[in-house]
Amino acid sequence: CEASSSTSKSHRPWPNISSGEAALSARDVAKSASASVEAPAKKASLFVETHEAPPARAPAPQSVSSELIKVEADALRLIDSGQTFDESFKLHAALPSPLRGEPDDLKRIRGVAYKLEEQLHALGIYYFSQIAEMTPQEAAWLDYKLSLRGRVIRYRWIAQAQVFAGEVDRR
Repeated sequence: CEASSSTSKSHRPWPNISSGEAALSARDVAKSASASVEAPAKKASLFVETHEAPPARAPAPQSVSSELIKVEADALRLIDSGQTFDESFKLHAALPSPLRGEPDDLKRIRGVAYKLEEQLHALGIYYFSQIAEMTPQEAAWLDYKLSLRGRVIRYRWIAQAQVFAGEVDRR
């Protein structure tokens, strides 16, 4: 029994908090993160090799309208209530295909990756403006339909889409 307790601390990958060992501080984590960024030149980033930039993520909106807060609150209430939707429910802005040639890059929205973008396209959602104009029922339906467990509201998809739709309109 004593042999197991006399195991050297260096063999354990985690600190023993009950014995008083301190966990890593935020400064230690930041140091290790900056040290890991300084990788050798031979290990070039995938984005550098392919000459692509990663998609920009949505900035957090600085001010949120009271209307958006109400939409998100109502949608969250529907999601939390376990609201189910029958197959006849459809988005009012769903499209059979992109209207303007290329669809918007929905992966710019936090929480949307390639697979989820394909699922959104299959539901007829191709543009930021479609997400930006969702009603609470539509946001709850989307969350239910794609089994997102509140991600639409948690990651503020509607607010992000409003920001990105504004960028597209300014072009």
